[in-house]
Amino acid sequence: MEFLLNFICDSKEKTEIIARQTILQSTLKQILKYLKRLPRAVIFLKKVGKKEAPGYYDVIKNPMDLGTMAKKLPLYRSLDEFRDDIDLIINNCMIYNAGIEYYIECANDLRAEANALLMKHQKVFAKDPQPFTIEGLEIVDCTPQLRNTILKYLKLVGFEAADKRCLDILCDVLKYRLCNYIKLSTSEEWI
Repeated sequence: MEFLLNFICDSKEKTEIIARQTILQSTLKQILKYLKRLPRAVIFLKKVGKKEAPGYYDVIKNPMDLGTMAKKLPLYRSLDEFRDDIDLIINNCMIYNAGIEYYIECANDLRAEANALLMKHQKVFAKDPQPFTIEGLEIVDCTPQLRNTILKYLKLVGFEAADKRCLDILCDVLKYRLCNYIKLSTSEEWI
């Protein structure tokens, strides 16, 4: 794994980011597996059915369940995104089942277990990517803004959407070209 990361990444910082993301997916999978095994988590394992909870989708506009989270697993980019979906499950349960003690207890149990597991791993993933330097110039990673700009441009020239892999490739190419441009412009003598 380390060889592959070193081969595709041109800096230690980028290697750390990719390694963290790979480790993050594995960690989230383990956390989700544990949560799904909790005795009281059985009510959160799959989407709420219209027959078992009449009017649920009239009250809850953004449903979430552990099964859906398992499908979304590769899309989570941080513990916070994962935690947001756990909180969504709990909040939806509390809202729809207000006053029904069993469901409230199930939600509180899920919250307690999830928070304990996430707090344990929070320190591992707390480090944000730091700016890096190229020949003395500090470069701040602005990938999200770059993605948005690329998406706007693609829509402008007739493309309705682009997948994540396409955006990542376009971002990398643009960053590479910008870095080369910066190197060229700083190496020339200014008159």
